[in-house]
Amino acid sequence: MNNSGFTDIYQEIGVGFILLLEQIEALIQNLNTKGAEAFRDGRYANTREIMNQAEQVIAVKEQVETCKKKWKDLLQRWEQFLTGEITEASTASPLPKEVMFPEASIPQRDQSAPLRTPRGMRTPEELYCQPILEALVELGGAGSVEEVLDRVGRKMEGILNDFDREVIPSGGMVRWRKVTQWCRLTMVKEGLLAPNSPRGVWEISEAGRAELARLRANSG
Repeated sequence: MNNSGFTDIYQEIGVGFILLLEQIEALIQNLNTKGAEAFRDGRYANTREIMNQAEQVIAVKEQVETCKKKWKDLLQRWEQFLTGEITEASTASPLPKEVMFPEASIPQRDQSAPLRTPRGMRTPEELYCQPILEALVELGGAGSVEEVLDRVGRKMEGILNDFDREVIPSGGMVRWRKVTQWCRLTMVKEGLLAPNSPRGVWEISEAGRAELARLRANSG
């Protein structure tokens, strides 16, 4: 794996923290609503249990936020290493035997063979951008997560590989669907999707429409 591949993994895990925090925040809001309903109905034992759950979830959220910050620091250090701000010599330390591999053990690709997507390599995130934008335009500018994912899946039928279609063991979600959600966060940051759309709804922005026009012009 090249340095870019490592950077992608660092960034994907960082996005995973963002997605996790979003889900935890939604859970906290739901617990607060449930607790208020129980209190209003006079179910005080239920209220105490729900509030106890909420407090524990908030504590976990704080731990995840700490991990997210540490991961961001790791990514920043890795990027500094790639740009030469941190040299190999300055980070050198003895490696445990289990991570030291003789150079001869690294398989070499036949340079005459055609390039293919290696097994275990997912389709690049940037290839999801145009299908997402197209799906949203087809849906009238906005759509639910499931509506968008279904359309993206159909549009990328001939692009996705077997690795993309595997279920991620840790989350039980098909990999390409998770990557589509990672891509959505990137697109929000880039201004291509609206940042303030209702929960569970994706919405294209004017910048997103302009980007789709540019992508179509370039591909046409």
